[in-house]
Amino acid sequence: MNDKVGLIFNTTATISILGSTILLFGCSLAPEAAKELVNTKSPSTVASNSDDAVIPSCDTDPTLCPDEALPESCPTLEGQLDADGWLLPVPGTNRLKVYVSSSTGNDLNSGFSEVAPLKTLRKARDVVGNNYADYDSYSVLLLRGDTFNDPFGNWRLPGKTKENPALMSSYGDVTKARPVVAPASDQPGLDLSGSNNGNLQIKGLDFKAAPGGVSQVGIALVYSGDNTFIEDVRVQGFLFGLIVQGTKKNVVINRSVIAGNFSINAGSGDHSSGIFADGTDGLVIQESVIDSNGWNPDIPTAGRHFLNHGLYLSAVDPNNKNTCIIGNIVTRNASIGISLNSGGIISNNLIAQNAIGMQAKSTHVVRIEKNVAIEAVDDVAPKGFHLLLGKADDHNNNPGGPATVRDNIFANTLSTSNNSPVTIDTNDGASGKISTRLFSGNKFYNTHASAALSINDDTGSKDSLTLDKNEFNEPNKASTQMIYLLSNNSDTDTRLSFTDNTYSNPLFSLNNSGLNFTNWLTRVNSTGEAVTVQPYIAPTRNIDSYHGSLGRTASIASFMGEAREQSRYNWRSEYKATTVNEYIRQGFEK
Repeated sequence: MNDKVGLIFNTTATISILGSTILLFGCSLAPEAAKELVNTKSPSTVASNSDDAVIPSCDTDPTLCPDEALPESCPTLEGQLDADGWLLPVPGTNRLKVYVSSSTGNDLNSGFSEVAPLKTLRKARDVVGNNYADYDSYSVLLLRGDTFNDPFGNWRLPGKTKENPALMSSYGDVTKARPVVAPASDQPGLDLSGSNNGNLQIKGLDFKAAPGGVSQVGIALVYSGDNTFIEDVRVQGFLFGLIVQGTKKNVVINRSVIAGNFSINAGSGDHSSGIFADGTDGLVIQESVIDSNGWNPDIPTAGRHFLNHGLYLSAVDPNNKNTCIIGNIVTRNASIGISLNSGGIISNNLIAQNAIGMQAKSTHVVRIEKNVAIEAVDDVAPKGFHLLLGKADDHNNNPGGPATVRDNIFANTLSTSNNSPVTIDTNDGASGKISTRLFSGNKFYNTHASAALSINDDTGSKDSLTLDKNEFNEPNKASTQMIYLLSNNSDTDTRLSFTDNTYSNPLFSLNNSGLNFTNWLTRVNSTGEAVTVQPYIAPTRNIDSYHGSLGRTASIASFMGEAREQSRYNWRSEYKATTVNEYIRQGFEK
């Protein structure tokens, strides 16, 4: 494969977690995030300077802009979140409440009041089980500031209804830290596997693995059952922060921190990720921190590996679909930051210093919009990708579904490779179409690549693709080609339509043949194209400079140190992805 065209991996691995073999290979939004997606309209038509030329648009072909294909997947969490974006309190009527304190509790206590708490989590499980039938629901509450070295164990006590869910949370002085669940190295933090669970909320807890990088999983949602909400939770140091597997609907991970989960033997087959999900219809991950998962830079044997990721959302189970990843900070993960093989939406995330910022290889509809993807790096091999689109990674050789990519920033690559930072690839054995329909309003800057955008279609399997109002700017490498296209047609490729794009360099390539701007226009369907350098006011802005603008240390390490401390009672808008994204976007104003 030419080095201008992205590498796409289809490696399979298995791990044993909780005694089961796991294959590694609708959704709701907070009100603030949902407002950006409600009534979103794409450009209705694109003018052509030819009387008979019709450039595909949302009006002429609605599948170009698949917003209308997603409303059932991404409703708001109306009635479940308060005005500040946090889950509302659970109902208190006929609710069993069990209090647990490692510092003041005693397992001979009843556990039914704050003044008579139990001591261990296992005893709390027994008390709930013995009284389960007598109540409409239950809460298990851990004292803030305490550390629990015994895990919850295998918890098989689902909530009875969505409206009156079971709750695992905290009590006590809110100025103290979340209660810490720190199990032994061979134990999970919370194991919800092996039964029909669901109708459950996990809030305000801190799961911390034993030192060494061999603990299994922080939270295992390996069951069939709907309506699981995780909020204000931090998970650190496990092989997998969360595993979400089994046929279920509606799993929400809201304002949580999944960071520093790793394998101490990354190069020997022990793989890890922040979140691995399969089998879930409607997974939402919003306003969370997904940082430095899959590796530990301080341990030589725990380095970056191409099978270790931040978020890995599998395509193997066809029930895994309608995923929404909204407003998260996704940084410094071992290989892929966000692997959206399940289909759905990636919107307004801050994505930095991953080897592959985003990957979408799904048969389902995909929308990637308003993200800031910067400073892509390498893992064990040269990478430097901000976005890869390809055939479905479902082991059935299916084509990729309809994809819209718009209004993203792809900038300031740190990788030493020549790989194109954005690659649309159908030449990897897929039969059928990739169906990437609309690529609009994206900004490329300082990618250091041989070509800013690569489109590999020499199998001739792709549907028509409209590239509209994108800006390609390479101020530091005059030899960078703007677009590198492989086509099964050696002369022209009229299935691609280019309108109102701008390019800083008049260099292109079609089937490994270099073209100047004039010749390029004769070989593709185009209108309104121009060669011009966009006068952005501060396009090198990044997380370092943002943190410096706050009067803090100007480094990503310092920023992420603060972001990892985000919690319900220490929530600061300056450490939200949307705030940093707005700062960086302002640098791309003219």
